[in-house]
Amino acid sequence: MNKTTKNQVTKLKSSIEKNRNKPADRTPQENDSTEQGKILASILETQDEMICRFLPDTSLTYSNKAYRDAIGIAEFQTEGINILSLLPSDSR
Repeated sequence: MNKTTKNQVTKLKSSIEKNRNKPADRTPQENDSTEQGKILASILETQDEMICRFLPDTSLTYSNKAYRDAIGIAEFQTEGINILSLLPSDSR
């Protein structure tokens, strides 16, 4: 595993641990389809940083383009995938 991949795995593990016990329910404000929601979605999709959201069971609920590109999957393949399955077996 190269240094960049190791760093990405470390960041992903850290994110999983930090968010493991946070509630996954979204507020009505997060679900609205107002102009602010569209702007936020545009910002998230154009970030160079990998961004994802997942449930306590580690099922992926959202990932931005940078995240999908980094792990090599298409947008339609991401929802519901277990993010731990994306890690190399020796890093789980």
